[in-house]
Amino acid sequence: MKNLMLVFVLLVSGIGFGQGNPAKMRLPQQGSYHMDHEDFEKLNGDSLSQEVFKIFNEYRLYVGLSELEFDTTLQKAADIQARYCLSIHESTHIQNNNVKLKTPPMRLNSVDPKGIIDFKAEIASKNDYMFTITTKRTLTQYVLDLFYLSKSHRNIIESSESTKIGISIYKGVEFDSRFYVVAVFGK
Repeated sequence: MKNLMLVFVLLVSGIGFGQGNPAKMRLPQQGSYHMDHEDFEKLNGDSLSQEVFKIFNEYRLYVGLSELEFDTTLQKAADIQARYCLSIHESTHIQNNNVKLKTPPMRLNSVDPKGIIDFKAEIASKNDYMFTITTKRTLTQYVLDLFYLSKSHRNIIESSESTKIGISIYKGVEFDSRFYVVAVFGK
């Protein structure tokens, strides 16, 4: 039992994320960190979405909140906007080309017409993968860093009002070396 307690204490003491951002002290990747354009081309938006979902929940647990539940309806709403951001090569919350999908609540309503999910917030970002190289961060850590450093985005992630999340990520094509992240929060 003493050995088990010692292992537990060592594990818990090793989880010190420090400075309020668990992504800052997340276990480093094996070997030196390097990402080039070829690595970017191999990225999969779905697996990256799952990683962002995990790191958001790590952060929420760190600040004493319950984990978010991944919701496919919210993911569909996020996907509508992420695809739009990719098409215009810009991060935005408003769609100017479609009045039925103009705002985040309208997009959620388009995939949830019965209003089962209560819309809480949407966060969106476009990120250049080159910044992850210079900051020596994984893409998921970098995404959390960006949202964490924005007070309004951090407040959304830290809101106890949200219990569900949907995330969609698209990477740029051809000469667009960015990836577009949209997360929709609901209850």
